[in-house]
Amino acid sequence: MCVNATVENETVTYSLTSMTHELEDVGWIALGFGEAMVHSPMVIMWKNDDGSMSLSQRITRFYSEPHVVKDPSRIATSVEPKLTAWHPTKSTTFSFQIPAHQSLLNGTAMRETLIWALSPIRPDKAPESRLARHFEIGHINMNFKTVAMPEDHTTSTAVSSPSPTAGSPNGGSASKPSEDDEHEDGHDHDHGGHEKTVNAHAFLVSFGFLFLLPLGILAGRWGRTISPVWFKVHWIINMALAGPIIALGWVLGPIAVYQAGVPHLNDAHKICGVIFVFLYAGQLWLGRYIHQRRIELAAKGPVTKPHPPLNVLHVVIGLLLIAFAFFQVRSGLDKLAQEDDEAPSVKWYYKVWAIWAAIIPFLYLAGLSLLPRQFRQERANADASDSTYAPLSDDIQLAESSTRLLFESPEDDDGDVEDPKYKK
Repeated sequence: MCVNATVENETVTYSLTSMTHELEDVGWIALGFGEAMVHSPMVIMWKNDDGSMSLSQRITRFYSEPHVVKDPSRIATSVEPKLTAWHPTKSTTFSFQIPAHQSLLNGTAMRETLIWALSPIRPDKAPESRLARHFEIGHINMNFKTVAMPEDHTTSTAVSSPSPTAGSPNGGSASKPSEDDEHEDGHDHDHGGHEKTVNAHAFLVSFGFLFLLPLGILAGRWGRTISPVWFKVHWIINMALAGPIIALGWVLGPIAVYQAGVPHLNDAHKICGVIFVFLYAGQLWLGRYIHQRRIELAAKGPVTKPHPPLNVLHVVIGLLLIAFAFFQVRSGLDKLAQEDDEAPSVKWYYKVWAIWAAIIPFLYLAGLSLLPRQFRQERANADASDSTYAPLSDDIQLAESSTRLLFESPEDDDGDVEDPKYKK
């Protein structure tokens, strides 16, 4: 996509040229004023079968079909594009005029951030018609510079490269942007600070929520009947390791939003992210409270209720957290998929997500097969004062070889048990 802008008097003329699509392959083309789809005013255009042009000004609060703005602050009108020799034969150009921002006219803001989108599916003629999902998207940074004004200052000349071009505030033609402003296919490939922040945020929260937390839960589900250290492993993974990683990854989310200059809490992913981190913090607090309460009860005597309601609630919240984590990571991938640069990688991320979403439930459900063994151990140690959640009875270890400690040394088993308490 090539975008050319010419400022004349107090009006900007934008020309959007799809360099590789003929008219019959173009449904609609959109240009948005902002850094993201959400809350960015858009001008959407399409050619009708009768040769007329439809123009619709829209906006959206979420990543969904934009709705029509009945009374926009700046009214756009379609104009006939002025084609020049640089336009490829198999290309399509739509143009519109819109009042210029005052900051552009007085020279206080000479840069403009834009987004664009294209779909091959043509809507109906009415401006409020339903729009099919875009097939291509991108970002463009327009750099308006004062250049020598040509004799015919009403004609805008674009650069026939994929870099975006912009017109002069005095009505001159566009000059080629500097090296820092160059983009390929209308999208920034410089992996700047914002993109690095987004990638770091995605990696840290995905690693924390989808790897460390499930690992901690599986340590509890599988390890409690095998080793007395299971609880230590459980809390170290879920709090000591996952806590700092998740906290850092979560903080990078609002930082990325601030860097992009878009509103906070304006879509489901951002809102659920806030709810999620508070739910995780509450789960950590509940786990610590349950453990401390068990220690206090064990100090007074045998723990007669190994599964009080709060323990069951702790398990249920933990499982809901994992399910919520898969949903949240998936919604983040959906946002990444809308970026041209990330789209090829996101296809692989989706596959990894789907495989992991099948493995984790399978491992947990398989671990439920150990419940009878766990209950037997708890009944056998009903009179024991044990705050470690590891009721591994010596009697059970000898009666059932399946309950031997995972870390038991072979030298400890010589086949002869001399202790009188084990004699019949």
